Amino acid sequence: MGTEKSLRDTLPKLLFYAMALLFIMPIVPRGVRPFLIGTALLGAIYSKIVDKEKFKWNYFLLNSGLFIVYVISLLYTQDFEYGLKKVLTSTSLIVFPLIIATMSKRCITYILDRRFLLMWLFILATFLLNCIAFALFSLHYSFDEVILHFVNIIRSDIPGLKMHPIYLSMHIGLSLIFSLFIIHKGLNWKKTVLLIVMNIVLICFLLMMIKKGPIIALIIIAGYLVLMFKNRKLSLIFFLASASIIATILFMPKVSSRFSELLQIQDAQDEVTSSTNI
Repeated sequence: MGTEKSLRDTLPKLLFYAMALLFIMPIVPRGVRPFLIGTALLGAIYSKIVDKEKFKWNYFLLNSGLFIVYVISLLYTQDFEYGLKKVLTSTSLIVFPLIIATMSKRCITYILDRRFLLMWLFILATFLLNCIAFALFSLHYSFDEVILHFVNIIRSDIPGLKMHPIYLSMHIGLSLIFSLFIIHKGLNWKKTVLLIVMNIVLICFLLMMIKKGPIIALIIIAGYLVLMFKNRKLSLIFFLASASIIATILFMPKVSSRFSELLQIQDAQDEVTSSTNI
């Protein structure tokens, strides 16, 4: 009985550690990731049983709605095998809502009270992934080659941690958004300087990959958050960062050419499948 009570008391802390491992996922080898997600799910199920709570159906259906639509679309696809493959690659859209919908309110509250630490972990993991990849590539390529081809070699030349540049750009964008929440909460000057330095480095990597969608989404969401927070410090940081990104887009030919595609009215090339053509 004492052991059971002790486990029940420490369960929120154990689930927090499980969530912390998910937030450092960018630097976790790909083969280990399913195990960590499965561990978090089992912990959430156990917390539901221990605390005797009902499954949060409203939350689950709302947040897994996109995955459910994908599954329904299999009913009218002409290529079921390909459609099923695409659905299976999107299982995170149902697994993570399942984890939260299953987890007890006591554990969720414990985790939310420490959410800023989780944000720090994600930012640091994303920062380390980019810097480690850049350092490893520099052992085999010149500095100029790494700058020029980073967008291509990140998806193939880093065993266990390779990532598509669009996904990596989204990770960076999310890290910058988390930074806004952290700064709005309040930091001492040392942590503020550290966060700003990491963000500058992340923005440099974001511009090296030049993925239009994540950059545009980042500016829109960050602008909305700055208006919502009504924080002068954040407004200044957002203005300077946005001005730097826009200036880079306007005055660097390689970056400018990628964004100018969005302003060109022309027929798409039928034989090429790309985000711009779509």
